[in-house]
Formats: sequence, C-alpha cells, structure tokens
Amino acid sequence: MGDIFMSDAPITMEDGIDATNLAGSAEVARRILDDVAQLVPRFRERATETERLGRVPDISIRELADAGVFRMALPVEYGGFALDPSQIYPVFSEIARGCGSTGWVAWLTTTGVHPVTIYPHQFQQELFRSGWDGPLQSGAINNFAPGLGRRVAGGLMIRGKWAWCSGCHHTRFHILSVMVETDDGGRESVTCQVPHEQIEIIDDWDVMGMQGSGSNSISIAEEIFVPDHRILKTAALFAGIRAAPEPAGLLYKVSFAQLGPITIASLAVGLARAAIEELQRRATGRSITFTTYADQLQAPITHLQLAEMWAKLNACEATLKHSAEQVEGNARDGIPPTPLAVAKLRAATALICMTAKEIADLALRAGGASSIYRHSPLQRIMRDATTLSLHAQTNIETAYEDLGRQMAGLPGFASPRPKTI
Repeated sequence: MGDIFMSDAPITMEDGIDATNLAGSAEVARRILDDVAQLVPRFRERATETERLGRVPDISIRELADAGVFRMALPVEYGGFALDPSQIYPVFSEIARGCGSTGWVAWLTTTGVHPVTIYPHQFQQELFRSGWDGPLQSGAINNFAPGLGRRVAGGLMIRGKWAWCSGCHHTRFHILSVMVETDDGGRESVTCQVPHEQIEIIDDWDVMGMQGSGSNSISIAEEIFVPDHRILKTAALFAGIRAAPEPAGLLYKVSFAQLGPITIASLAVGLARAAIEELQRRATGRSITFTTYADQLQAPITHLQLAEMWAKLNACEATLKHSAEQVEGNARDGIPPTPLAVAKLRAATALICMTAKEIADLALRAGGASSIYRHSPLQRIMRDATTLSLHAQTNIETAYEDLGRQMAGLPGFASPRPKTI
C-alpha cells in the first residue's frame, strides 16, 4: 500500500474551536461534488484498467482524497466535514456515473468511518490522527464466517479469514467480525480493528461485476493481539451509542442502519444515469440492422426506450431524495428508527437498485450486439448494476419479505423477539 496517503501533519483541529457550526457545510459539500464531477471522465477512461487490476488504481484513490471524499463522514473534531447524508449521497452517485467499482470503494470506505465514532475515543484518536488522508476503514462485519478470538490480558488474540473486504488494498484499518468464547461457555460476537500491516490480502476476487472494487478476502493466519480499545461488541456497534463527547453534526444522529441503505442506493442511480448517457452517445449516427433507420436516434423504438429509462431514473432519484429527507427529519426531531422504518427504507433502496438494473439492461439491449464487447461501457454498467442488486443490503425479495411481514403484524427479521426457554 505504500505511504502515498501519509500527509505531512496529522489530521487534527486546533483546540477550542466550536465544531457545531462546521459540520454539514453546504459550501464544502458543493465544492466536493463539483470537484468529483470533474473527475468523472477520468474514472470512465480508467474503468477498463480498474477491472483488469481488480482494484481501484492508486491515482483514482489519490484524486478522491484530494477532493475531500474520504473526509465527508469524518468528524469535524478530527479535521473532517461531517456532511449530512443528503450531501454525501450525490457524491457517490457522481463517482459511480464514471465507474461503478470506484464508486463502490468510495462509498464503503467513506461511510465506514461512521461506525468508528462508536469505538472508544482512544481508537478514534489513533485512527483519525494517524496522518493518513486516504481511505481509513474497510472490513467485513458478518457472522457467516467470522474469525476466532480468545481472551487474554488487555485484549484478544485473533485469527481467521474474512471475505468481501472491499477496498482492502487502500485502507489504514480493517474492521473484522470475531467470535469469542464467554466465561459461561457461550460465544459472543465482537468487532476488532486491525491495522493494514497485520493482514494478508488473498488474490481471490474474480467476479462478473464490480470487479474493480478489490473485495478480496483477507487473512490472519497466525494469531495477533488486538488491544481492548480496538474491540467493540457487535451489538454495541449496531446500537450506535457513542461515548461523550459525541461528534458534532446531524450525520451521527442517523443510525448506520439508515445511512447504509441511502448511500448504497446512490450508486445505483449513478450507474443508471451512466447507462442512459452512454446509450445516447452510442446511438448517435448508428444504424439499426434489418431496418431502414440509418440513425438509431430517429427510430420510434429508441424514443420509447430513452423515455422509459428517464422515467425510471427520475422515480429512483425522487425515492432516494424522499428517503434521505425522511431519515434526516426524524434524526433532527430525535425520533429513533423503528424496525418498520428501517424495513421501509431497505425496501425503497432495493427497488431503486432493481430499477437501475432494469435501466442498464434496457440500455444494453438498445445498444445492440456490439455492446457485448469488453471495451463497451454498456456491458460493464449492466454487470455492475446487476451485482449491486444482488448485495444483501439491496436484495429485493429479502427486503420485501421483511417489510411485508411487519405490515402483516409479524415480527421482521431484525425485530426483537421474545426469549424462548
């Protein structure tokens, strides 16, 4: 990973500055979005290289860092911007418009800072004042294949292998799920923060879409020590209770269970917009075989296809905007998210991602047989959009069932359940 993201001085703020008025700056949000928009053509030019590498090129990560993307969810107390969700998601959408994989890595490593603020302040200072101005956090939080840990004085000894560690080539720390045996013989899930130099990246990322996201497995073959200040119970992480003083800004009043769906949906919107733009560019002056149309843009079928894609994109954008406004409004009013509210948000996100996939599918079909070439952006956009729609957070069948159960008076998948004997 090298030291290309080490700044000359640690990320910090002068003591005595009131951070309240600095969080969520509209001026900063506009500047970042404008700067990222200028990078979109570069990300498009590197999209093929990004897939070939299996990770985002260092130059793209450097450009994102210079634009301030990785500081959007960083507390202002540590030199970040603490932007509101409605200020953050358009940036991810714009990056994905240029390259889906680059958008994915920017999304995951940036929003991954949000739960770090739930960790003890000692770890926050260790990470946020490290002098690292690139992406700070990646990892794998799931209980499907967690690592194993054993309690020792002052911390844990852990080892294991974790899949789906998107952006792992670039980040300073990795958050990893670990199962630990309790005193009563049971098992408890915790999350551990491990520095990059203590993990090994496994060359196993070979997939149909988001190939450039570098979502490799990572491994810790020999036990390593993780001190207590880098450990947090998984239940505490998702409860979102922060130790005082809490960071300033609306962002941290929004739960991660809400921030994740809003921001991941923005990637789908960016991919859908890219598909429409590429079809418009490609169709100009292109004939349609076995018809009399010398210019595809003169064909009624093309008009219908473009209009359908626009209508679906417009619906996606409106749904995403409504979701973000509703979440932020509740956060301002101090209304905590209920399982039903989260289920509704996830269902809206899943619909956005599935609709974006439909837009990408239609754009590929309208693009004709030559669109299947590897150098064609349409086929890559379709593969990325399909992959995005299959993610656990965006799976439409799971999201609909969870919401439908609660609408029918049954407990949702995340709802508290009565204990059984």
